Amino acid sequence: MRVLASGIISIVSVIVLSSAGCGTPGDPGIPSVATPLPRQVRSGLTEMAAAASDHPRPATIAALESAAEGRGSWLRAALSSASGAVPRVGEKIIFEFLSDRDAYLTALHVDGEGNVTILIPNKFGVREIKAMTTLSFPASGTISVTLPIGSESVFAFATDEPLTPSELGMSTFTQHDVAFLDPEAGPALAACLQAQLPAPDASSAAVRLDYFSEASDSLPYTAKDVEVYFTTRTRSFNRPTLDLLIHFRSDSAELSPQARERLDEVGKALGASELPNYSFELNGHTDDVGEADYNFNLSERRSLAAQSYLVENYGVNPERLKALGHGETRPKLEGTSRVARDQNRRVELALTSRGTRSGAPAAAYRCGPSR
Repeated sequence: MRVLASGIISIVSVIVLSSAGCGTPGDPGIPSVATPLPRQVRSGLTEMAAAASDHPRPATIAALESAAEGRGSWLRAALSSASGAVPRVGEKIIFEFLSDRDAYLTALHVDGEGNVTILIPNKFGVREIKAMTTLSFPASGTISVTLPIGSESVFAFATDEPLTPSELGMSTFTQHDVAFLDPEAGPALAACLQAQLPAPDASSAAVRLDYFSEASDSLPYTAKDVEVYFTTRTRSFNRPTLDLLIHFRSDSAELSPQARERLDEVGKALGASELPNYSFELNGHTDDVGEADYNFNLSERRSLAAQSYLVENYGVNPERLKALGHGETRPKLEGTSRVARDQNRRVELALTSRGTRSGAPAAAYRCGPSR
């Protein structure tokens, strides 16, 4: 997330909170805002819930659920979005929190890739929420929906005493208005949060909100989106990976017209003034159909197809764009459904080096001093 000159905050993922969230949530347990979603979205969420257990995101979510368990239900949330429950890339949203009592707010966002953003507290300090008075985030401007898209979650906590940025280990992220952490740091942050929070009872509150963001009717991202994704977050992320939403027919490495349109945006981004010294990997993947050795070769041909297109059409130096294949070993979605297999036949772009233009290297996450 960054504050632009216009006052608009651009967040690398969307936080979708239903306006129904201002109703009285159930008790006990964590109140969850639930909004009816389209069938295809519900299907995608179901597949994503079954993602590989060795990915850090499920561990982060589980740890945050544990931190929220046993707390009160007097904290609620709502969203303002032009598209309602499923905002699209490029749209602006504002979300709000409402509490039954005076308290201090802590809010974290986990995107579909497992990247974690500490929204509150932030560079500007802690945030107090007054009883029955809406707290809007951001306080001015709006949030712009950008990459990545998909299934995401936000966890918010209300406590009598504020959790400070230093207690949450944010001292190494002072160059940003909010703190961004890579997926591998998510479980450690969640454990830190649980250690710093008071013992779970009704004196503190927690709310979890699940949501889904999707691409616009046109291109799902622009060259500027790709540039912002890697330059805004890489100073605290170790190695961000972007799903290019480039998919293939079964048993094919041929780029479709849609794939070429999306690679055009990637090619423009790689030539941007902010990215000339950055190095990347193009990671090819397959579904689970076929023999493992064959799929490994097929995935490599897919990444090479994307690499060749960018080298031939945009003059990208192949030395800074390595093509790799992973076969069926790294599915985006587990399972044998058509949805899972379609999503798994893909190419992703992963940052491997920031060259000499990005400043200090990424810092390892460390929890702050215990209370």
